Amino acid sequence: MRIDPRPALVAAALLAACSGSDDSNAPTTTPSPITGGEPGNANDGGGYPPLPPYVEDDSALGADYSIFDHGKECFDRFQVEVPSFDCDGPDSARIKIEVDGNEVTDSVPSKCDRPSLAGNSFACVPGARVTKIDTVNKYGHTITTVIACRRSSLSAIDSGKFDNIAVLQSDQQNNESCWYQIRKTGGFFGRQIPAPYSAGRQKGDDDDTKATAIYTSPVTLTTDHTECTRCHDSQVWLKTPWISTDNQIASSSGKTHDIPRPPGQPTFLGKAYREWNQASKRPAQIKIDNAAFDDAFPPSTSDAAAMKSGTLAPSDACTTCHSIGHSDLATAGQGSCNHFARYWMTEKPSGFSSTVLGSRLTNFASSFPHDAWMPPTAASAFSSDSSYRAFYARAFKALQTCCDDPSRVGCIQ
Repeated sequence: MRIDPRPALVAAALLAACSGSDDSNAPTTTPSPITGGEPGNANDGGGYPPLPPYVEDDSALGADYSIFDHGKECFDRFQVEVPSFDCDGPDSARIKIEVDGNEVTDSVPSKCDRPSLAGNSFACVPGARVTKIDTVNKYGHTITTVIACRRSSLSAIDSGKFDNIAVLQSDQQNNESCWYQIRKTGGFFGRQIPAPYSAGRQKGDDDDTKATAIYTSPVTLTTDHTECTRCHDSQVWLKTPWISTDNQIASSSGKTHDIPRPPGQPTFLGKAYREWNQASKRPAQIKIDNAAFDDAFPPSTSDAAAMKSGTLAPSDACTTCHSIGHSDLATAGQGSCNHFARYWMTEKPSGFSSTVLGSRLTNFASSFPHDAWMPPTAASAFSSDSSYRAFYARAFKALQTCCDDPSRVGCIQ
């Protein structure tokens, strides 16, 4: 049987813990339009006004800049609020923790089949939940809000306790994005969470005071040396088996939530996040140019023949469907090249053995077919792990080569 050589390697992890930038100094560039301007989308039927270009605000970040200011910046652009919410509300799907295919709810196993890649402290703790809300705004753009509520310590499965809550809101037509985070102790109840901002709210009023006390300051998120883009390096939305719909127990309203995968890099809205839009801060996007890569790194005669016959995937198989992000800021436990994609590669970076994929996966999850996350047809197309890895051997090696140094010929299209 000839196996389609086109599918890609990996859709990396959702909503790793969002933190912030390593430099709080304001950029010195003048305001300029950087995204937007397109006339609605396929949903509009031609009746929506065009979205004006987004003009980045280069004015100084005031000492009193708060969640109110960031929320208003995002609302003014999206015309959609982040709603008040309960982590375990009627539309929240529960994410399963399983060991050898069996769900665990009353303990924290040392290893699990589909760990959260947000970090070791969250990897195998039962009870996490996810909610997704899609809203079409006045420009005909779909604004998607994903709320991921995680735990780093055990509590009853329906206790309502969540100590790390990530909220990511993004325009699916142009990847303009806003980040919010709540970091608390294990005793925090993720219920009756106020909106970070709502139309008509006044800065300093009772509602704003409640929101400010709950949400982590955007200034903190962009000055504590753990940028969101260290993990969210390939696209806005990241997706792993942990967050997949088949690992979700439907909400009480019957919903599971598929994480969107629009291509392209994000534009980060708001003054606190503007440095993330600078070229020097952006992760490299590895998208292998097959002809250029093979010219720079010629395959052996036998490999060339195998690729021509379809028994060996081409060099660009892992990036035909996905780009793979490479952030110079990422550590061994962060990001696509440094962590997520390394699961498939022979050579691992220093520290990989202590990462989630290096230490928290069960043997069950690390064996075929469970280890063959991508392509989706792998489990049925291959008979063993050795045949799976043999077919993608050159593609894995090409991705390893480009992750090691994205500046090499053929690594960027």
